Amino acid sequence: MASPAVICTLRPRAAGPPVDPETTYRDSLPVAKFLLNYPQGAYTTARTVAFGERIVEFESHMFRLAESLRMIHFGPPDAEPAHIAAAFAPLRSTPSMDGVDAATNGLHTGVVALDEASLLRQGLSLEELSSMSLAVSPRAGGAGTTTDGPTLEERMARWPAPPAAIARIFWPLLGACRREFFARLSPADSLPDLRLTLVISWDKAADTPVYAVHCGLLPPAPIAYSAVQSSRFLSPPTPAAAGGPVSVGVTVEIRGNPRLSAAAKDCKWIHNAFFLRVTQLPEPGQEPSFAVDLLTAPVGAVLAGTIRSLVVDLAPKIRSVAISRTAGIPVAIRVVEDFPSTGDLSAGTLHAGFITSTSRAVCPIARAKIFHGENTEPEIVDLIQPSDTVAQDDPCVLARATVAAISRLVSRQMYRAATPLTD
Repeated sequence: MASPAVICTLRPRAAGPPVDPETTYRDSLPVAKFLLNYPQGAYTTARTVAFGERIVEFESHMFRLAESLRMIHFGPPDAEPAHIAAAFAPLRSTPSMDGVDAATNGLHTGVVALDEASLLRQGLSLEELSSMSLAVSPRAGGAGTTTDGPTLEERMARWPAPPAAIARIFWPLLGACRREFFARLSPADSLPDLRLTLVISWDKAADTPVYAVHCGLLPPAPIAYSAVQSSRFLSPPTPAAAGGPVSVGVTVEIRGNPRLSAAAKDCKWIHNAFFLRVTQLPEPGQEPSFAVDLLTAPVGAVLAGTIRSLVVDLAPKIRSVAISRTAGIPVAIRVVEDFPSTGDLSAGTLHAGFITSTSRAVCPIARAKIFHGENTEPEIVDLIQPSDTVAQDDPCVLARATVAAISRLVSRQMYRAATPLTD
């Protein structure tokens, strides 16, 4: 499958006049193959919203690069050449930055409690609840867009020096990539959203730093349980028989041990998984409501990615979720940072799950393959089961409704807080 990409690379010289970045177009260059050009280096992957007009959580990506660069050293262990250390010193985070909030104007600001039941009663449709246009709607708790606030330069003036320096290197590269990619589109093509992979490495042949951006199409998200895609909202297509392909969400494999250094993103990636356990069902004769524990591995065992941290912050703000096109039900969500148990998953006491990533935001898990040992066939657990009715006493139905509400809130907040690439 073709993966068209624009690559923008900058190799500055230690002396002499400034060097212009080099921009090339490739008919097919997947991100994984692009990263192989940089066997060692700090990297992060960002995405756009609004048809390539805005980049999500730009601040956090710059902070992440500075932190990763601090942990990665080029050359023999504990013996990085002095000229390399000097070149990267202005870009590496320092202990004084530990605990500094990267989201100075980002995803975590301006969010109020989300009450989907109330919005439905006000006449909003479920399609409108799923729309990013609600990011600027007072009824959905929108607080305006970043174009109403400080400019990027004004925001960077409040950052520590290393992420601000990285941002000033990459900002023109990102703009050049976007312009070149869109220039290659046919006038009949709709404008896509983009996946942007940023790398900082050392070019051994030229003996110089190298800053590179891979700009490609954002991968299509798997079918999610959304009213826009299914008239029965909470009745998604049924996964195929055990071992066959699934038609909804993604399949995850559970095996191995936690990553040793979760904070350093050294040209490899990890998805962060959440599993839901309904802990209290609606009681007959009382006002319907339910409670959910949202289980996820603790920070330190997994990368504290931008979307993962957004879910942790926003999910408890959801006060009710849509369970049909016209009705909602109150919910209390509690985030529990503890390793989900594969035993609970096998026993069916975890009722839904999703992964988070920059590219896919919140993506439901349809099937889990649990590997209990080396060279063994996996145990297959299907998390999306057939459902012909919206049963308020079915924990799986209620958990899926909660995942859908989390996905809608995260998508709207990503749009609301994204930085215009024309800033």
